[in-house]
Amino acid sequence: MEFLVDYYGFRPEEISTGYIHTSRQPKTIPFFRLYSVKLDNHLYTTSTKERDLAIKRQGYTLEGTLGYIYTSEGPGRLPLHRLHHPGRNDHYYTTSSEEREEASRNGWGDQGVAGYVLS
Repeated sequence: MEFLVDYYGFRPEEISTGYIHTSRQPKTIPFFRLYSVKLDNHLYTTSTKERDLAIKRQGYTLEGTLGYIYTSEGPGRLPLHRLHHPGRNDHYYTTSSEEREEASRNGWGDQGVAGYVLS
């Protein structure tokens, strides 16, 4: 965490976005983490098709499975919204509807719900 703060200027947040499982649980699927050196961008997806196309067509490298998330709503679950900014070629993830709406007003395209995480 200190590296991200010192090197990139990130600031730690007091509230987490949500929690994911570290091992497969009923009704969960893998949440893949990919990175593109060329685009300087992380991509997270549950779709094996999107994962494979990002590797083949956009030069992403699979960094592994971040964890496991739910595919549907349920008790104690929050939707994890995924947005993309074409000018920055960057993705943004949030469980906050307010943050999603604010980002949408500032050039981020809403790409829907990536999955559901634990609150």
